[in-house]
Amino acid sequence: MLACKEQSFQALAITKSPFSSKDEWRPRNYKWHPGKKVWWCLKTAEEIKDEQQFIDGDVKSRYGADIQYKIADVPTWQCFDSDIIDKLL
Repeated sequence: MLACKEQSFQALAITKSPFSSKDEWRPRNYKWHPGKKVWWCLKTAEEIKDEQQFIDGDVKSRYGADIQYKIADVPTWQCFDSDIIDKLL
């Protein structure tokens, strides 16, 4: 369970991800946002750095450099908001 009071979190949203890359995201705890058409996750800042390395290295080499991502800090009061991606990205 995420403990926002103890750590700072960030949201990461994958944009321009081809359909063929969908199997990369679920095992890494990304969720699909049908309205924004992005894969997204909420992780600690340290975990986000690992995700950036994974995307910039492994994923882009397999699926092309068109895959992009956005990162936004998550205020503590929004940590458990079900509409967090709508509000932050």
